[in-house]
Amino acid sequence: MIWAEGSGNTGSDADRAALDGLVRMLAATDIISVSPSVRLQIWQTYLPDIRRSSETVSSASGSVIRYIPWARINDIFESRLQKVKELYNYAEQTAARGQFSTARTYCGWAETYLLSLPSDQDALRERVAGLRRRLGEGESAAVNLRNIETEVQAIRHALSSADSRAETIPPRQPVVEVDEDTGTAVIERGTVPELAMGSRIYPDPMAIPPVSPPIRFRASTPPVTETEHAWQWSIITLADIGPTPSFGCMLVSSSRVIGGYVSMRSNFIMEKTAYSCQSDGTTDFGYIWTTGKAKGSRWVAGAGLTVRIATPLRLFAGSGYGSRSLLWEDDSSRWARVDDLSVCGITAECGLLYDFHRFTAAAGISSTGFRQCSVLLGCGYSF
Repeated sequence: MIWAEGSGNTGSDADRAALDGLVRMLAATDIISVSPSVRLQIWQTYLPDIRRSSETVSSASGSVIRYIPWARINDIFESRLQKVKELYNYAEQTAARGQFSTARTYCGWAETYLLSLPSDQDALRERVAGLRRRLGEGESAAVNLRNIETEVQAIRHALSSADSRAETIPPRQPVVEVDEDTGTAVIERGTVPELAMGSRIYPDPMAIPPVSPPIRFRASTPPVTETEHAWQWSIITLADIGPTPSFGCMLVSSSRVIGGYVSMRSNFIMEKTAYSCQSDGTTDFGYIWTTGKAKGSRWVAGAGLTVRIATPLRLFAGSGYGSRSLLWEDDSSRWARVDDLSVCGITAECGLLYDFHRFTAAAGISSTGFRQCSVLLGCGYSF
């Protein structure tokens, strides 16, 4: 297992730091047979593949671990290996049609991709080399395959930068062996500097498969300075789903641990009532004669605190004041409030906020007067 730990001001920052650390640890191996001075740059061209092939684990402290088993390292190269095969086939087909300049372009791209792959594809390398000999030297045609061109350009740029050394790659490469009895990767002591090994123990080692010993690398984003915004703001649209649905918004401001919020919701029906009645039809002056029409009026205003309980998860809880009124229309087109089916008073609410990159989802419950409950659902944007 090879893995790296990252921390940052947000979950996405910590994940980026962990991914960067994992790339640097992969670059400290000799999986790809290129000069050590350009190995890191070559591995950085695999960022999307490494992100797809690796897994993540988050800790309560806010750090993120991104890891990949040694048995799945080859998954990183599958997409690029498939591209080489497809480019070879394209080159063969265009050469058969006499389009040699286009075939040379496809063949050149395949050759560049092969330079960034591990040296265990001898048969494919020989086929591409044989095709190059058949095509000979000559002009190459312009072919519009934007994603291929971008990757090939990045690989060629990395290979041409032989004199640029990444500062954090250890000058002495780790000697990695596989224990034949356990099948785990073992690093020879003394071959990885203390800076790359780190010393912190992940607080929940059972969350990922144990390794003996683990390859680790700690990375972090720069700490928040006084000039940077340490607080996160979120604006969330809310739906209050209950006997009388209502809609509104929640404004949240929180630090890495604690924060606060205000919220307001209403169904925007503020009908003025002429008198009140009971659900059995009685009023202060007799009985109400209704037309059968009814509607509800609902509004809530509240505020409270938020507490971060995990990297992407925050708990919110607060109170305020709210009202839910059931209105009946009488035969004189006047509206009466049904007192025993209406409620107003203290409102209590609580729930969870889940952060996903710049988006925030909310879910919770609300109670008005401790008599009527409703469900809160919402989504919004953090900045």
